[in-house]
Amino acid sequence: MSKVSLIRILIALFFVMLLNSCGGGGVVLIPLPNDTFDSYTTFPTAPWSVYDNSDTANWTITNSGGDKAARYNPASAGYSALLNDNFWSGFDHSVIAKIKVIGPANSGFGLMLLATGTNPNTNYYQLYINNQTAQIYFLKVVNGLSFPLGSAIAFPGGFDPTAYHTYKFSITGAQTTLATLTGTIDGSYFTITTADSYSISGSAILTWGKTGFCFNNVDDGSLTSFQVTEP
Repeated sequence: MSKVSLIRILIALFFVMLLNSCGGGGVVLIPLPNDTFDSYTTFPTAPWSVYDNSDTANWTITNSGGDKAARYNPASAGYSALLNDNFWSGFDHSVIAKIKVIGPANSGFGLMLLATGTNPNTNYYQLYINNQTAQIYFLKVVNGLSFPLGSAIAFPGGFDPTAYHTYKFSITGAQTTLATLTGTIDGSYFTITTADSYSISGSAILTWGKTGFCFNNVDDGSLTSFQVTEP
């Protein structure tokens, strides 16, 4: 590659990154490298921030099975939701995370897409794993009100949320008219899918926001990787 060509590529990347930093609608998706939490000494810290007035005091960076992990370990079962500071607009992106949780029977956790607002005006899509009901399902939250999308599906045989699994949550479709949500566990091990439109949930499709995750009423939750990709 010539020196001129390399300079042109670097200039193009600069303008794309500049556009991506502006936030809100019209943002170009630049897939995030896999965050394995190796570079943090404290957590949460940039590019991570608290969401929905949740607990930040009980986060640490620790070793988990030889890998660095962001660990949530409250004195008693608690709730914490964190978002990556990058905004995405439109559809056709996914979040992939490797997570395990330990908690009481009513604990759970979820991955979040297109999240905006602060408590109580929260908006996002969520793939949620509910240990109390042993079910996996989608939620759409609009101004703090939750709307189930599609049907809940029972945990697949042998599924153990206290062991590490890789979860992928994707949104695709025709923006503003129909959204298709897909969740997978460990690749092809388990898949769930549903759709959203105004006629389905009674509210407009969410079209921009941040990605993230939450731990709900857990005693101990760990995350060893987090990545945003194109499906």
